[in-house]
Amino acid sequence: MDAIDLRIEEDDLSAYDGMREKAGLFAHSETHDAFLGLNDRARQKVLGRAIHSIPGTVDVGHEINQLAIYDPEAAQWHFLPISVFYERTDESQRSANK
Repeated sequence: MDAIDLRIEEDDLSAYDGMREKAGLFAHSETHDAFLGLNDRARQKVLGRAIHSIPGTVDVGHEINQLAIYDPEAAQWHFLPISVFYERTDESQRSANK
């Protein structure tokens, strides 16, 4: 797979932090640091565990009403109402327009 350039703005990071905190994942930066400190094989194992533990999927065209965030430390998925994502996006847009 080729590398993909990804540009993440400060507002995006703030929204991401807010969503993780609403999921009860307050120590997510420490979890990220620990994950990034793993070697490639260990990271692949964590990713495989995340993929295999996805509780279910829906067909294309279904309305999405939840946001799923994986916690590698607890090896479990956390679900939030999709409105949390839209609230954070609206807040970011309002602050950009000031």
